[in-house]
Amino acid sequence: MAPPNGEGIRTALDAMHTDAALWREQAEAMNGTKRAVETLRINEAERFYLSDELGLDDKLEQLRTAIENMLGQGQQYFNKIADDLTAAAEQ
Repeated sequence: MAPPNGEGIRTALDAMHTDAALWREQAEAMNGTKRAVETLRINEAERFYLSDELGLDDKLEQLRTAIENMLGQGQQYFNKIADDLTAAAEQ
């Protein structure tokens, strides 16, 4: 196989920049879901009489927090992938 020529290299670098933009776009798209999860807190009016006794409020809050954290971590990973692709393309 012949080594890539200048045009092939430019095409590959452009593809890396395009991929990086897609990763950033998806990281940004997670914001809406993350904001929605942040609002899913149970207030006093939404509690029912067994929720404290069964610990449901605490479990739901733990679950909500875990999902919120995973979404934030996913955003960080997506942005890191985008940054790495951009850095590789610019070397």
